Parts: sequence; structure tokens; C-alpha cells
Amino acid sequence: MTLGERIKSLRKANKMTQLDLAKYLGKDNTTISKWESDIYQPDADELKRLAEILSTTTDYLLGRSDSPVEFTEEDFEFVRDLELTDEEIMEKYNFNVDGVKLTEEEIKGILAFVRANRHLVEMEKKEEK
Repeated sequence: MTLGERIKSLRKANKMTQLDLAKYLGKDNTTISKWESDIYQPDADELKRLAEILSTTTDYLLGRSDSPVEFTEEDFEFVRDLELTDEEIMEKYNFNVDGVKLTEEEIKGILAFVRANRHLVEMEKKEEK
């Protein structure tokens, strides 16, 4: 994916129009359109602000990472400590990103990612011994 395609995809995932994003950035919506069409590219400061607004990383926007979300060790510990099924987790907690409730599919994807990563970390620790 190009930078423009990633911006457009994340903007839509956040249920924002080009005008919405432009307002957050203090830009004109034609600027957003040109970014999404890969006619122009945002500068470093604009890229950082885009990442913040779109809840992603600059590495993802630039194509250095395939994951739009960066998980912290605290995130992994939170899920690791929960001894609940996916369904119980979804019933007990409200998961929102930028004020938008995550879908069941998104939550299950996040939980699967955390569990897979935890397994890999445990395997690496065993190999070190």
C-alpha cells in the first residue's frame, strides 16, 4: 500500500471524511485528497499529527510496519491476566478507539494477536535457556 492508500484506509476506518481530517489538521480538504492520491506527501510534522489523529504509527503510514497499531507490554499484560473467554471479555469491557466501538471481529483479532505474540515470546524465552 502507498502512503496515500494508508491514509485513506485509516481515515475511512475512523469514519472520517476528507473534510473532517482536514479540519483536525487545519488544512484544506484538497490537501487531503492530494495526499490520498499520492500527488503530494505530508511533511514530517503533518505525518506525526496524522498518525496521532488516525490512531496509528508513522512507521505504518510510511510502510515500515504492516501493523497499524502498536501494542505495549502493558496491553499484552492486560489480556494475559484476563482468564476470560473472548465472549466474556467482550461482554465485560467496552473497547473503543477514537470514540468508536470496536466490532466483535476487531476485538477477536486483537485478542488473537496478543495470544499469538505471547506464545512467541514464551517460545523465545525457552530457546534462550
